[in-house]
Amino acid sequence: MARASTHGAPSRASAGMAAADGGTPRVVFNRIEVPRVVLTADDADPGLYVPSPRASLEDCEALAAGRRRMLLRAPPGVGPGSVLRLPPPATSQGPQAGTALELEFPRNAAPGDALFALERPDGTWRLQKRTDEFAFLLPDCKPGDTLRARGLAIAPPNKEWAPVEDQGSELIAGTFLSFLVPDDIGHGELISVRLVEGADGGAAWALERLLALPPAANIAPPRSEPVRGPYAAALGLLERRGLLRHLVPDGDGVLQVNAPFCGRFQEHALLADLLSRLAARLPSARRVRLLGVEASAEYYQEWALAEKWMREAHPRVELSLRVGDLSEEALPAAALTIGLHPEVTKGGPWFAIVGSAVRSTRQSS
Repeated sequence: MARASTHGAPSRASAGMAAADGGTPRVVFNRIEVPRVVLTADDADPGLYVPSPRASLEDCEALAAGRRRMLLRAPPGVGPGSVLRLPPPATSQGPQAGTALELEFPRNAAPGDALFALERPDGTWRLQKRTDEFAFLLPDCKPGDTLRARGLAIAPPNKEWAPVEDQGSELIAGTFLSFLVPDDIGHGELISVRLVEGADGGAAWALERLLALPPAANIAPPRSEPVRGPYAAALGLLERRGLLRHLVPDGDGVLQVNAPFCGRFQEHALLADLLSRLAARLPSARRVRLLGVEASAEYYQEWALAEKWMREAHPRVELSLRVGDLSEEALPAAALTIGLHPEVTKGGPWFAIVGSAVRSTRQSS
């Protein structure tokens, strides 16, 4: 594949303020060359793993049948770009059967972190940092109920999930969470828990923080012009061109919408407004399920506010926001996928992330 030369690339002016001897500030303009690189599929590593979409969100949340994992501790001196060599797994039947595993060290891990070596559906293996922190918006429940997390989603007491192991239910990164609802907390509060290791080598989840959120009526979604402008323009273009009229819900009347690499998802209110109008015009759509996925775990509080607001403002739109590595973890099959990110053209892991998002979007009639 050919990369375009940076010669003759457009330039961007940056402005700054300068003042001499405390005088009136003046604006100084500098011209900065913006390099331009063109990537195509030919730039992708042919051996790159691209997650295949699952039929439903439940399939993504469930532990893949037969998948195995090994727990290990990251040794000293490792970092991004390091490769760990592990002994061959017993009774391995995949492409790496009988051979030592050479696995790339996770980008978000550090020496001393707990890691899982996880077997992919195709029989190859990868390393992933263990999930040691988790936060969730408390569903409808009462003190004394037991909530179980699976696939970074919380099951209300009236939704039964078969336990994967005795410890509870499994999070995506191979850890388990079973949470007993304490007294004096209410529906719609943000619960933060942390995995604490004991002297015996075991680990258990402990309540770290309880955050009381304001009533949904007092939550104001971000609607400033820098947030609203570009996203509203993109959604308006989809509507004006009639590209949303042919979206098809699944057999249960659920219109699945994916929002990959969503960040703090400040655009949730704009998208919910559109999806509510759309669902009202689609006779077969009973409800909309909007899934946002982001690699960073720093937005739990913003997500909780968005989910609480959505429950009241758009009851037909079920919003679920979670942490996930889309270069490895599958998305559910969706009628619509919409994602915005400034780095999607950088190549590397973005080939897998964008490839997975595109594959997950069903062809509409």
